[in-house]
Amino acid sequence: LPLAGEFDASAEQAAALGETLDRVGGSLGATRSDVTRIGTELNTLSAELALLRDANGTDGAAPPLRPFVMVLLAWLLVPAIGGLLGGLALLRIPRNAK
Repeated sequence: LPLAGEFDASAEQAAALGETLDRVGGSLGATRSDVTRIGTELNTLSAELALLRDANGTDGAAPPLRPFVMVLLAWLLVPAIGGLLGGLALLRIPRNAK
């Protein structure tokens, strides 16, 4: 019968799909257990970070960087301004005509 071949092909495809879905289900189960384990590790890490923050005596805020940046800019500007003033002084020195 011509329809029997098509039913056989459909049955084989359905069996292959069932096997694929079984593998996907197994992978999802493994992923769920991995995510649970990672969640537990993240909770532990969060607790350890809270203990470190409390032991440090700060509220977890970053140290102020503005004074450091201002000192760095001043340190970089002093030689630049000195070089500029020195160059202008050299330009003002009269040259001997030959």
